[in-house]
Amino acid sequence: MRASDGIAQDAHIIEQGKYAMAVNECCVVQLDREAPAVKVSFMEYRWHLADADRVAYQAEQLRKKLGQYRQKRTSAELIVAMATECMLAYRRVEEAGWLSRIEPSWEHDCEHCIFLGPMQREEGDKRADGVRRMVPQRTDLFYCPENKPYPTVVARFGATERDIYRGLLPGLGGLNADLYEAARRAKSMGLLDGIQLPPLTVLDNGTGGMSD
Repeated sequence: MRASDGIAQDAHIIEQGKYAMAVNECCVVQLDREAPAVKVSFMEYRWHLADADRVAYQAEQLRKKLGQYRQKRTSAELIVAMATECMLAYRRVEEAGWLSRIEPSWEHDCEHCIFLGPMQREEGDKRADGVRRMVPQRTDLFYCPENKPYPTVVARFGATERDIYRGLLPGLGGLNADLYEAARRAKSMGLLDGIQLPPLTVLDNGTGGMSD
């Protein structure tokens, strides 16, 4: 089996309304069946740049190669091929040491969740002596297209089932900062296109309690 065959099999295929998407750890390739048109978005929050100039050159070469695919008939097979081409390019750059992937900090057992990268911020923490100090807090952000009855954004800040927030996507102003950022990233990459959601915001603090 060729390396590209394995990468193609790793692509996460999402069907949302008129859209079909091929998603892997470097990109989202979206097909609008009605247009028809193809859009490519890159998972910038999942990668760390070690050599911006060399990566920029390789990115331009990748755009030219993807442009050749756009001349072909749009289909589900096409977006998988384009996502595979992106992943092969990313792996070559990674092997050269110009780019490195960012892994989740916490184990997350949902196989359908798409990692959107971490969010780093500082939070207040009171020490034993009563003095409040700011400590770094890293949260892993996800989008789950397969959650039922509606897709959700997820923020995991620890290893237990209680160390997690989930939220439906409408009414983003009511979400906490981590979920808001997860929804913003998912939307910017087209992952939310084509979904139908109820007009409310629901938060789940990991205990099963829901509020609007």
